[in-house]
Amino acid sequence: MNNLQHFIGKVCTVFTLPINRNFKEENPKTFVEQSYFYFLGVIESVDEDGILVTQHETGLKSYFFKPNIVGIAEEEVLYPDNEQDAKIIDKIKEVNSELSNKKYEPSSNKEVVNPDELMSMLKNIKGK
Repeated sequence: MNNLQHFIGKVCTVFTLPINRNFKEENPKTFVEQSYFYFLGVIESVDEDGILVTQHETGLKSYFFKPNIVGIAEEEVLYPDNEQDAKIIDKIKEVNSELSNKKYEPSSNKEVVNPDELMSMLKNIKGK
C-alpha cells in the first residue's frame, strides 16, 4: 500500500482486468476517447480496497478495486505555457497530423507474410 501512496495527486493511467463495458459497441465513433477518459485521471486516494480516481477530461470519479488493477502508470504532464513543453506539444501535434493524413499502402517488403501464399504452402504440405 505504501507504494500506491506515490501516485496520489498525480495524473495516471489505470490498467485493469477486462471490464463489463464495451466502449466500441456503446459508441464506435468515440470508443478510443471513452477508454482514455475512463482510465486516465488524477489519483485522489488509496485505501486497503482500491483507488479513487477523478477522470482527467470529465471530472467524474471512478473507484477501482485492487483485485482488478493490473498496473498504474504515472503520466507525463505537459504545460503549453512552458516553453520546453510547448515544443514537445507542437512536435506531437505535427506527428499526429502526419499520421492522420497518411494513407495505408501495402508494403513491398518481401518479409511481409502474404496470407494467400501461406495458405497455398499449407495446402502443398498437406498434399505431400
